[in-house]
Amino acid sequence: MEKGEDALRGLREGRVGGVKKLDLKGMGLIEVPEEVWRARDTLEVLDLANNRLSTLPSKMSSLSKLRILFLSGNPLGTVPVALGGCPALSMIGMRSCGITRMGGESVPPSLRWLILTDNKLESLPDEIGTAKSLQKLMLAGNMLTTLPPSMASCSELELVRLSANNFDTIP
Repeated sequence: MEKGEDALRGLREGRVGGVKKLDLKGMGLIEVPEEVWRARDTLEVLDLANNRLSTLPSKMSSLSKLRILFLSGNPLGTVPVALGGCPALSMIGMRSCGITRMGGESVPPSLRWLILTDNKLESLPDEIGTAKSLQKLMLAGNMLTTLPPSMASCSELELVRLSANNFDTIP
């Protein structure tokens, strides 16, 4: 895995080709570095956790092979719409991002794992049911009171974590 400033420098200078994994966690980033797009045809794992990102650019969908994205600890507020356009994205980690909203357009077609632990979500979009491959859904530590009926379509779902929410009845 390519890490930090060395990884960015290598991408910038063309020394690092075919990057599959990029670790940029804890670098104080306020935007996704331009160098990331140089790996758009090969990048599979991107760790942007513990930065200061408040949004993601729409060109995230150009990362056609991106399978795993870590965004935990960024002040995002909403699940970025750009994620819905990532065709191969199967795992998203967004723990403690101050998430209050997730729109239906944010659900990637290949989603298998979604980690939204310790946020401020009050509801999930009905479109979560379109994630037919969803296996693990981590929602502990939010403000949910109900789950959308469309989740019944998630036939591959193996694990749902719902502790520390506001449910009156078991969903």
